[in-house]
Amino acid sequence: MSMRSVFFILCLCLCGSLPVVAEGIPAEALLVLESREVLGIIQFPPHTSVRLNEKGKQQASATLNKLAKYEASKIIRAEGFCSPGKDEKETMQASMLRAKAVRNYLASNGINNVYITGFGINKYGNTEISIADRVEIAIYDKLIDIDGSAVLETIDSLAVE
Repeated sequence: MSMRSVFFILCLCLCGSLPVVAEGIPAEALLVLESREVLGIIQFPPHTSVRLNEKGKQQASATLNKLAKYEASKIIRAEGFCSPGKDEKETMQASMLRAKAVRNYLASNGINNVYITGFGINKYGNTEISIADRVEIAIYDKLIDIDGSAVLETIDSLAVE
């Protein structure tokens, strides 16, 4: 789980008396996760390659119009996955760097609000496909609209006190 995901769930927990469901996850957070829709899959060469090649750029470009439509109303995430490599740390880093490469490409094409997550070895995500080395561009519902920088400033000020 990415730091922003943890931060989002933490914010939901701190917002008041939220109903909590199985394993301590607030119901609102589960609603966000259940709203996940994959808009595109960007393939990477096997194992730990993190470079976005021409085929990957074409696949990412195919999602630009859809993403522009949803940028203001949805949470957009680039979620990296990797086939088993030498060790867990290497595959985790590769999956995060793949997501970052896709986010950078999307930003260079006008889609700026993209969160990134690296899942490492293909344990999660779209298990219906056989492409382990990939980034999935997924959208999620926004249940609340939080200015992340304002919340971080508030948390930082509380830490100083």
